Amino acid sequence: MLKRLIYALCLFALLSPALSAQTGRIWIEPDTTYFPRDTFLTFTVKCDAGLVDFKGIHFDLDMNGSGIVIAPADDPADTTVQPGNMFVDNDTMTFFWNTFWTDSTRLTADIFVLTDSQTVSGPGDLLVIRMNTVRFGASDVTIAGLKIRDRFNQEIPVTAEDAWIRVCQFVGDVNADNRILIDDLTYLVAWLWKDGPDPIPLAAGDLDCSGDLNVADITTLVAYLFLGGTICDACL
Repeated sequence: MLKRLIYALCLFALLSPALSAQTGRIWIEPDTTYFPRDTFLTFTVKCDAGLVDFKGIHFDLDMNGSGIVIAPADDPADTTVQPGNMFVDNDTMTFFWNTFWTDSTRLTADIFVLTDSQTVSGPGDLLVIRMNTVRFGASDVTIAGLKIRDRFNQEIPVTAEDAWIRVCQFVGDVNADNRILIDDLTYLVAWLWKDGPDPIPLAAGDLDCSGDLNVADITTLVAYLFLGGTICDACL
């Protein structure tokens, strides 16, 4: 009986570090974003309290090239990829991200804490990204590569099941000039009654998301432009 007790205690001692270890979770907020073409998208990569004592982290964020493409803004000051609030008080943190061009589909970002004795733990914001978009449609942005290291350069386990965001353009930019203005109203009126050119793409003219393009879409666009109305948020 005593031998069994000793064996059980030894087994518990061996397993207790593994039992007490936590697996951190990383996700992106918000998980779906709708916006007109003339605004920017901002999203945050976050982690929970399970991510403990890490020194370095590497991200690969992939954009679905078949939909819209996330790209730097015309003004570099408007394009930011910044460390989150977990690193605000760390004066020995180094950070860099690889710039990508309009047709690129991957952004990489790396954060390292240089002081040997200092580490970072969740919960908090790891990365805040504010970017522009081009083209009409929808795109999934996912964390395709993720490596997190402790002060001994050992990989820290982490899950990233919710590490994605779907970026969707609002309908309404029927002339595809990256703005929703009175020109779009004129364009849509011309298409409905004067044999004008089709909206680009055709679904951009379905402002009430009814599945049809008709006078109700004109009414919706007028209300949006002049009366504070809203456009439907279909993710095309």
